[in-house]
This record gives sequence, structure tokens and C-alpha cells, in this order.
Amino acid sequence: MAARDGVPSADYIAAIHPDDQHIVVDATQHAIATAGPYVVEFRLPQKNAPDLWIYALGHAYWDEQGVPARFPGAAMDITHRKNLENELKTEHDRAQSILESITDGFFTLDSEFRFIYMNQAGEQILGARPEDLHGKSVWDAYPETVGTQIEKEYRRAMRDRAPGAFEWLFMEWQRWFAIKVYPTPDGGLSVYFRDITEQKKREELEHERQEQLRESARLESLGLMAGGIAHDFNNLLTAIVGNASLLARYATEKTAPFIDLQLGSSNCSVEADMTQIHQIILNLLLNAAEAATEGPGKVTIRTELIDRRPARVSPHLQSPVLEGRYVLLELRDNGIGTAGRDPEENL
Repeated sequence: MAARDGVPSADYIAAIHPDDQHIVVDATQHAIATAGPYVVEFRLPQKNAPDLWIYALGHAYWDEQGVPARFPGAAMDITHRKNLENELKTEHDRAQSILESITDGFFTLDSEFRFIYMNQAGEQILGARPEDLHGKSVWDAYPETVGTQIEKEYRRAMRDRAPGAFEWLFMEWQRWFAIKVYPTPDGGLSVYFRDITEQKKREELEHERQEQLRESARLESLGLMAGGIAHDFNNLLTAIVGNASLLARYATEKTAPFIDLQLGSSNCSVEADMTQIHQIILNLLLNAAEAATEGPGKVTIRTELIDRRPARVSPHLQSPVLEGRYVLLELRDNGIGTAGRDPEENL
């Protein structure tokens, strides 16, 4: 066949890469059988150079008798485009491989918050399948997030085209998540997330432990302070008790008249708070000691069992005193002061 009439099909096929020859043959046969278009991409091997990628298109035509008559077409070198596509595919595969290998969950959303992609970690964390999420908005897939911090942060990142990071408690699952969101060039979002529930529990336990340590330290400080006060007070009491013991031991006939006890019979007993009775007597003795300003004083302590009948109004208590048996406790001193009534009159 002359060159001006075209290239013999055998020579045309032989020039094609062996792995692509069947693609070209099948496309050619289909175009001839259907009198239709022919579109195919294939490689042409080159000596001492990389293969060329060819984009070919044409159309098969029949004559009036229904016999294939002509097959015009054209071809274009698309090697550069193919190289770019291969580089992009390589980068895409590398990026996807990285996303599938990380332990953080990851997914991408389009400008309408619809799921585009989710890695395996994300599927495991959320317990979701990609086919159930793909094309569905995050608000439809997880309506529990509507009106929460999730929606606020996602919409802010989408609106402002600014990244963000936050922690969020998914109340329905009782799980904490650490979330990072980044705007994508196509108007969507990329979201990284991981379950930090156990970390939060550890932090809470550590916080409680620190609080317990602080409380223990506070109580220890109070204990040390109380011990110090008790020690100092004990030293004071030792001196007081020691002097009182010496006073009781070495009291002579000269001092005895100052300490006059006129106690009644053993029947003079009452049911009362001993500490309060001691305090009352001590206060009265202190008053008597302060009143003795012109020399040695004398204090008389007297108890007596009184049978009071009939009932009468006490001028001191300003209330009626019922008839019955009473115990009288009297303290008198010879210091300066106003003379009091007879204690028995109060009864």
C-alpha cells in the first residue's frame, strides 16, 4: 500500500508496546464492526529513551454496500500529561498510605460537610463503614453533633478558612476526643481525631492524687503546728502543776487559814457537769484574790444540805423555788466589795 494511502495495519500494530497491542486491536475491531468512533491510549517504545504515550482517535466508515471503506483518525503525544498523572497518582498513593498507617482517625469533608474519605483508624474509632458515610453530611450521619462544639468549630473553620484544635466530650458515647480541623484548597475540611478517654481518666486520677497529696500535706502541717502548740502548752502546764503541787505539799499552818473549807456531809452530792462546777469555783476564787488588795485575804468555801419548805420566791433568781432538798455552795471572802445577801435567802 502506498504511503499516501495510509500505514498498513500490521506495521501500525507492530510499533505499539506489546502490552498495549490488544487494546488497540480490540478498539479498532469494535469501531469497524459498529462503524463508530475509535479512542485509545497506548505506548510507543523508543530506542534509548522512555516510551511515548499516544492518544489516538478516529472513526470507521462504511460505503453504501455496508463494507468498511475508510478509517480516518489522528494521534497526539500525551507523554508529559501521562507523566504528570503518574506523579500525581504516586503522590496520592503515598499520601493515602501515610493516612492509612497513622493511628489517628482522619476524614475529609466537601464544602457541604459531606464525607469524601475516611481512613481505617477513623472507621475503627467511630465504628463506621465508608460506604455508609460517603456522600452523607456529618450532620446526617451524626445528628448528636448538631448544636455542639463540633458544629461550631467545623463551621468556623469552613467560614474563616482557618485551622483549629479542641477537645470534646461525646456525651452519648461518654468518650473524649482530641480534634484538629484544617481547611482544604477545594473548600472542604480535613479532620484528624483520636480517642483520649483513657488519657482523660489518667489525668483525672492524677488530679485526685495531687489533691490528696495537698490535703495530706495540709493535715501534716496542721498536725505539726498542733503538736508544737501542745508541746509549748504542756511546758506551761508543767510549771503550773508543779508549783501547785509544791504549794499543796509545803502549805504551813500560816497559810492554811487562807484556804477555809467547810464542807457538809457526804449527802451533799448533785448531778452536774464537773468541769463547769470547777470553772465556777475557779472564777469566784480569782475574783476573791483580786479583791484582797490590803493584805492577806481569806476565802471560805462551804457546802450544806438544806431542806426548804414551803416553796417561796427567790429574790435573787426572781423565780419561785419549789419546796424540797437543796445543796448550798457558798464562797465568801473578806476583800473589798459589796456585802451580799445570805445565800440561804436565795433558796
